[in-house]
Amino acid sequence: MQTRTWLKYSFLFIVAFALIVFGVTSYQINRFLQQPLTIQNNAIFNIHSGESVSGVFQRLPIEDDALFTYVAKIYFRLNPAKTHVQAGVYELLPSDSLASVLSRFNQGQTKKVAITLIEGKTWREWYQVLLENPWLQMDLNEGELLSSVNAVSGWQLSHLEGAFMPDTYHIEAGSKFSTLMMQAHQSLQRFVQRSWEERAQNLPIDSPYEALILASIIEKETGLAEERGHIASVFINRLNLGMRLQTDPTVIYGIGTEFDGNLTRKHLKTVTPYNTYRIKGLPPTPIAMPSRAAITAALNPIQSDDLYFVAKGDGSHAFSKTLNEHNEAVRRYQLGIQ
Repeated sequence: MQTRTWLKYSFLFIVAFALIVFGVTSYQINRFLQQPLTIQNNAIFNIHSGESVSGVFQRLPIEDDALFTYVAKIYFRLNPAKTHVQAGVYELLPSDSLASVLSRFNQGQTKKVAITLIEGKTWREWYQVLLENPWLQMDLNEGELLSSVNAVSGWQLSHLEGAFMPDTYHIEAGSKFSTLMMQAHQSLQRFVQRSWEERAQNLPIDSPYEALILASIIEKETGLAEERGHIASVFINRLNLGMRLQTDPTVIYGIGTEFDGNLTRKHLKTVTPYNTYRIKGLPPTPIAMPSRAAITAALNPIQSDDLYFVAKGDGSHAFSKTLNEHNEAVRRYQLGIQ
């Protein structure tokens, strides 16, 4: 009888002790998981390929507490699925708890960023911005990128203008520069090929690349979406008649880094491959990054007899069919003579 009573109380003691241990452990694990990060501002955290959860845990910005290290070992042993962390770049927030951070690591919820490549810019303007972007790994220089584009496209480009689609690209933080640019290049290729197949008939343009050249000029000549088709028709009409395009943006591109913002008569008279006041037809390469709208306008211009346009000072242009009409528009809008 006494033995049975002893066994009974022993069993109850063991159960009670186990419950206490379980309760204390659960409390400490919960306290461990709800521990806030010791950061005041958003921070970037990089998990390397093959890194263990213990290595990651040791690098996290949390309080240095030996008890938490012990509890962490218990927690990860009880939850082996939680020990898997995915490589990538993550963003830590001051509001994060250890639980929320470990969950993101486990599920691979890496930092996503948006990179906007703006239409109408030159490659040099894009490149300077991309070089300063903290989310990109710059794994190629300009020459290597040009070679990669030519290898993929089968083109023989000498310049990177017109090789990429302006757009907003959503990528993982830490992505390679080459990955972003090849995505932008392939996007451009698909759109240009589709647009070329749907182009208007009898255009004085012999290839998709020539369409990109014309589109880049259209892009630089107007920021108004509703004018692109009209600007395109002027250039198409001039090309059909063998007239020079006489467009300032091509002259400026030909001047390059020497251009100080002041376009002079001397510039207009200087012969370069891009000076459309001096050469006939299109320049040899695009002069900027054309948008989808500019490419569409180049291949599907509106129907008009206009051969001239002049800026009106409000962002729009006055279009003319004859030189006399154009001169009158210049006097009115450029010289202020009514």
